[in-house]
Amino acid sequence: MILRTSVKAPNCVEAVISKIRKKAGECGANPDMVEVLYGEMISHFIKIELKEFNKNNETNAG
Repeated sequence: MILRTSVKAPNCVEAVISKIRKKAGECGANPDMVEVLYGEMISHFIKIELKEFNKNNETNAG
């Protein structure tokens, strides 16, 4: 059974943010700005995934 916390995957998000901050610094970009941008993108992707998750669980429950 897949749980909502699996969809959010906080450990994966932290790993991505850490990696992208490092890459931003190496490329001369502002790590704080890149973190905010990636954070927003990840947040929106998670919302989309949760909608699908909820839709699929409603379909499978009924």
